[in-house]
Amino acid sequence: MTESALRRHSSTIRRKLSCRFPLFNLKSASSHNIDQERPKSRALFESHHFPSGLPRVVREHVTKINDAAPRMVGDLADELDSSAIRKVMETAERRRDAERRKSVIQLGFRLAHLTGRQTTEQSWASSEKEQLLPESPTLTPELSAPSPSPPESETPRIVEERLSTARSRNSTQLPKPPPPEVGIRVGDFDVRLRKPYIYSPLQSNRVIRLLSVRRPSVDGIVGDFYYQLITMSLDDPVPYETVSYCWGDHERKYRINLMDGSFLMVTQSLGSELAGISSHSKTGYLWIDQMCIDQANLTERSQQVKVMGDVYASGLRVLVSLGLPNLSLRPLFTLVDLALEYESNQRSVVDLQGALSDYMLSGGRTPRFLPPFWKAVVDLLRHPWFTRAWIFQECILSPTVVFVLGERLVSLDPIVRLTLATSRLETATISGIIPPGHVTTQPGFHQLYSIVQARSDRAWGKPQDFWQMLSSVAPYTHCADPRDRLYAFLGLLTDNKIEIKPDYRVPRYEILTDTAKRFIEGKASLEIFSLIPRVGQEESLREGVPSWAPDWSKPEETIPLTSWYRLSPFNACGGRQYGDAVLQDRRRTFRPLRLLQKQLRVRGKIIATVQDAHLEPFTSLDNWISRDLVSFLRLDQALSYLTSISRPTDVYSYMSLERILKVILADGALLYDNPEFSNGVYLLDTELTDLKQAYLQFHNPELVGSAPFQLAPYARNVYSLRNLSRVAMERRLVMCDDGRLGLVHQSAQNGDVIAVLHGSRTPVVLQSRADGKFEIKGQCYFEDSMHGESIFWEEDEADEFILV
Repeated sequence: MTESALRRHSSTIRRKLSCRFPLFNLKSASSHNIDQERPKSRALFESHHFPSGLPRVVREHVTKINDAAPRMVGDLADELDSSAIRKVMETAERRRDAERRKSVIQLGFRLAHLTGRQTTEQSWASSEKEQLLPESPTLTPELSAPSPSPPESETPRIVEERLSTARSRNSTQLPKPPPPEVGIRVGDFDVRLRKPYIYSPLQSNRVIRLLSVRRPSVDGIVGDFYYQLITMSLDDPVPYETVSYCWGDHERKYRINLMDGSFLMVTQSLGSELAGISSHSKTGYLWIDQMCIDQANLTERSQQVKVMGDVYASGLRVLVSLGLPNLSLRPLFTLVDLALEYESNQRSVVDLQGALSDYMLSGGRTPRFLPPFWKAVVDLLRHPWFTRAWIFQECILSPTVVFVLGERLVSLDPIVRLTLATSRLETATISGIIPPGHVTTQPGFHQLYSIVQARSDRAWGKPQDFWQMLSSVAPYTHCADPRDRLYAFLGLLTDNKIEIKPDYRVPRYEILTDTAKRFIEGKASLEIFSLIPRVGQEESLREGVPSWAPDWSKPEETIPLTSWYRLSPFNACGGRQYGDAVLQDRRRTFRPLRLLQKQLRVRGKIIATVQDAHLEPFTSLDNWISRDLVSFLRLDQALSYLTSISRPTDVYSYMSLERILKVILADGALLYDNPEFSNGVYLLDTELTDLKQAYLQFHNPELVGSAPFQLAPYARNVYSLRNLSRVAMERRLVMCDDGRLGLVHQSAQNGDVIAVLHGSRTPVVLQSRADGKFEIKGQCYFEDSMHGESIFWEEDEADEFILV
């Protein structure tokens, strides 16, 4: 209490005593029983000692009162003004609260539990002000007792002037402020005392880390998120969710504060989206690769990638964060709500297409696309998330896929329905309309289709073949590490005979070589030759990738003639598997697979040599798309040329359109895509005749699209011919030294050999080198050798070839 307050209290006591009792007779007036416990208010008042410095008269009276009758003071305290007693009690209570608050703050600092949130600039400014201002009391202003106003020399205006002067004088000496923070903090000094999070080694390959997300809430008021990394076994997991997002710039500029007093640096994209992702979590545990895997530890990174398929399959759902601004989402939300309405009413995509036309097309005689709604769908499918290599196992293996769009969660199904309906609206025949961006050409359109198809196949118990998806999808994805074009799909590999171990310490060409080797060993087959060569094969060879190992970063250049995931009538090797048919006395010296300097050792026989490869390859994709089959197949030109170079004495000297067409179509290698053919395995003679007639009579592009053509008896055969001819793309027609025709890769040259290798269901084209080794040019179709007709040797009589 202040001196003036003490004077008022002592004056009140003196007046009351003088009115009721003479000072010499205080003892007789006391009615207080000494054996009874004093009331709390009396004890509080009696324990309050007046400081020295009061007037002499007041001190004397107080001294006499205390000496004469201390118990009477307690009686008189009951009659004092209640506000005075309340002030005394409040002052003591504030002191206790201040001490308690101080202890809590100190404990919170030691545990790094954050109580407030400040930007980095505010933190450094506060620290700077602490250095310039005089030492302040321990208690905060709202907790400390009232104090007199500061002198003029310490007014806020003068303090700010001193602060500005110090800033200008020390601006060059101040360190660069730390990066932005996410999470709660304790005071201005928290930034400087936090240390980077140190990853502890995981106990086993089946143990993962999870990000624990907590957000305190009191009376409806929520605070900032609390984050902490914990470990968990995949064999006994807690409910958690996985997060799929774009890394963006890989420079880690954002800081995530953890509850143990440490912090993690993450990329800008994750740091800016983490709070929004956390708000949508319903389990409180998130798996985020950037935080839950020690990315700097290549050994741990390799081990975690190996079990990543189980990570996504065991999660409750995957949250796909696209980080789109809310302003651009308004038109998209309108269309999504429409798709949800039609889905709930069990309306078809065709019905949704009609409803979308009201939003995306203007009325009138010349309708046009309305940019706001059309652009919303195009921008969504153009998002870089759809080009990530990891999204396939993330979305295919996760039980549920949910998109985080601003403050809303949208499931995968309405997004897919909206995309399909928009693509149908785009391809509809509407004269004079040019959309502001094509939906069907966006990467997201094709990736969504692949994801939905793969999820559907898995739901029916028929998962897509791993190698098929890897070969057709991986080349069109993006990833920071080129090795991830293989590793990002490993969670979809279900063949226990083929084990691929991720290892980020190994160069890419060694990974591709080892993968091809494990495929050949696991399947005892050379079917991997169906996936080579690929676009840009020369670049891969310069990098060190052997010709017999597919480079998954390159697209397929040709359609495979065979595949292990579908039935094929071809059996050029006669059922002989790779590595088998080696005599017992030679097994000790012959290893079926030997990798020395990226060399593959195979067995088989050369059955022919390419003699004439002068015909142009089938590379005119424009003619195929425009349905101009005459310009694409050029059967008349091929017939004329081959007839001129054939020798009448050869067994295969007779040329016809049916024979040439059969070779170009590889005897119906793509019949599995044409269920209208009754056989479905190879082309019958009658079917070849029908296809030839369709080629001769209905090759005019204008006629193909006309109404009379649709009713013509050969209309179906024209469409089938166009579909079956896809197998000839990027291949060429050649004649070999024995007069037989072949369909080979366009890179084949005169002098290359046709060989049948044990383990390959089709013949292959080999190009010899000066050192006696061979480079492989891929599969080929070769007359009278696709069903084992060319096998004339015993298994132990096969020659050995070294492929490089």
